[in-house]
Amino acid sequence: MRKIALTLCLMCLSVGLFAQEGFKIGLRFSPIFSFGTVLDSTKKDVAGFDKSPKIGLSYGLLINYGFTENYGIHTGIHVVNKGYRGTDATLDSTVNLRVTTLEVPIALKLRSPEIGSGIHIKGLFGVSADINLAMKKLTTINSVETESRESNELIPVSASFIFGTGVEWEFDFGMIDFGVSYHQGLTNVNRKKNSGYNGFIRLNYVAIDLGYYF
Repeated sequence: MRKIALTLCLMCLSVGLFAQEGFKIGLRFSPIFSFGTVLDSTKKDVAGFDKSPKIGLSYGLLINYGFTENYGIHTGIHVVNKGYRGTDATLDSTVNLRVTTLEVPIALKLRSPEIGSGIHIKGLFGVSADINLAMKKLTTINSVETESRESNELIPVSASFIFGTGVEWEFDFGMIDFGVSYHQGLTNVNRKKNSGYNGFIRLNYVAIDLGYYF
């Protein structure tokens, strides 16, 4: 009886150890190019409103669970500074918006067989829950500038679609992750009642993904 109990304990322990082999934790540091989708109250493009991208930064924790050699789940916690700059020549006005967001992605990761010494090609797609923490908005009308940092102008939680590709390079001491990903805002971030704008704003960005897994 003792031998059976000991065997069962060892089996449970080995299963637990095997399950942990799929987890990798790392750090992310990624420059981003963000831009906005700005629509009017009828969800059409705003006539005469020209948008330009902003350079920002994304950083945080990476978590990867590979349930097979070629398939896994990508998640983590990322702080993202994103926004856009818009100009309306007919009204002589500009808007410069920057939003700080806490992202929690959930994505399926596909990984190729090894194509070189520890090198794999990866692809991922999924969604993220975006918690909008803070904002800074500079508005200029007829050369008069006003600044707002009222985060209640934002809807607290939004969502994005993610897809990307890249390369993973495994070493004895860890794994380097390099790639490019696109994050498309799926939901409105503008709280119309508080912001004074009766339209819709979605925030998007392209990231140059730089990561290291321990």
